[in-house]
Amino acid sequence: EPLMTLDNQSLSVNLYELMLSIQKGNMAYMINYWYGDVNSENFWGTVIDENSTTWDDYYTLAVYKKAKNLLAASVLFEDMGLSLPDATVKGIDEDIDALIEEDGVGSKKALNSILSQYGVNVDMYREYKLLEAKSQYLAEHLYGTGGSKLGAALKEEYLQENYVAFHQIFIANYYYVFETDENGDTVYYTDNGAIA
Repeated sequence: EPLMTLDNQSLSVNLYELMLSIQKGNMAYMINYWYGDVNSENFWGTVIDENSTTWDDYYTLAVYKKAKNLLAASVLFEDMGLSLPDATVKGIDEDIDALIEEDGVGSKKALNSILSQYGVNVDMYREYKLLEAKSQYLAEHLYGTGGSKLGAALKEEYLQENYVAFHQIFIANYYYVFETDENGDTVYYTDNGAIA
């Protein structure tokens, strides 16, 4: 089903679910490291602002905004009559072929089985990668690589409107307590737990 539609194009609920999975996957190592489980309610349920927004709310909305941007970029891409370079499309297809070989053990059906856990299949995954490529190509077409097509005055105006600088002074309100021996010297331990 379409999650959102703009002009004659749409982005499906399944692609949005894939995008959410990718975001979660990108964060998995950090969440597992600090919370022990990528699905930890201690992380996802943490309130991060005065509006009771949780990390779950924050990332769900961030990915939703990204989905809107991808769809808008795709519509603008088509309206401007742009087309992806053959090398870009070929690169995406080669990456998918590599996934079929490595993760699908040479079988598109096997890779589809894996991708189905994320709500998509190989064709939908390819659609997502093409959407990303169109968005990047459009940005480079409009603004140049690294914003090279933007004039210095425009960059300066943006800088003046958005740049914030501040100094932070850290005043520790704690101190360390060290274990000492009978002479008052700090005790250090070796890796095996013996006194150094």
